[in-house]
Amino acid sequence: MKNGKLLRKIGLSLAGLTLAASVNAGMITEWSGDGNDVLVSPVGAATVITPHSAWGDVSDDAGLAAGTAKWISYGNTGVGGVVAPNTADRNDRSQATAHFQRTFTVGGPGDLNIWLLSDDTATVDLTGPGGLLNIWDSYDGQLDPCAPGGTGVPVGCSEADMGITSFTGLLSGIYTLDVYAFQTNGDVFGSQYAIQYSVPEPGTLVLLGTGLLALSVRRKTR
Repeated sequence: MKNGKLLRKIGLSLAGLTLAASVNAGMITEWSGDGNDVLVSPVGAATVITPHSAWGDVSDDAGLAAGTAKWISYGNTGVGGVVAPNTADRNDRSQATAHFQRTFTVGGPGDLNIWLLSDDTATVDLTGPGGLLNIWDSYDGQLDPCAPGGTGVPVGCSEADMGITSFTGLLSGIYTLDVYAFQTNGDVFGSQYAIQYSVPEPGTLVLLGTGLLALSVRRKTR
């Protein structure tokens, strides 16, 4: 009987630790050019390109070493490559010069940070357990460099026009980031981004398994 009471206390304590640990989540950072980019359209594979001198870099803002995040495209549309044709309509996602996508799992309630640049501009959506959210619409104008021209309005290619946003308290589940990049000035073309999101701490799973084991032993003892 004493052993049963002891195991019961241990099981409840471990269960409590599990709940406490699940609230504390670690963060993982991913970036364009890490091999996990999905090119939805045109059909093919995302290509790392040579950036233009006017293009910024999201790496430092995301806590990465300079140049870690790469500029990507549907082909060699960077410096020394081919010129991507202008889009027919930058307000129509189906007319995007390139559509990049990335899927990831957030441990909730969790956080998500996004940093993004695009030449010339981009529309960006986030889809998750709560539905679809439009984060940024393409810039409706044309200045140099890129569409916003350093006005500080996202999304463009310079540091001043970098799209930066953060979310807190996200539901646990699978999320998809869609980047619809538009060429509007008949020159070099590409996008660059980094994301940082909450994931369950490895210790949470260990505690969960241990807690369930203790509770199971308690039931058998009784």
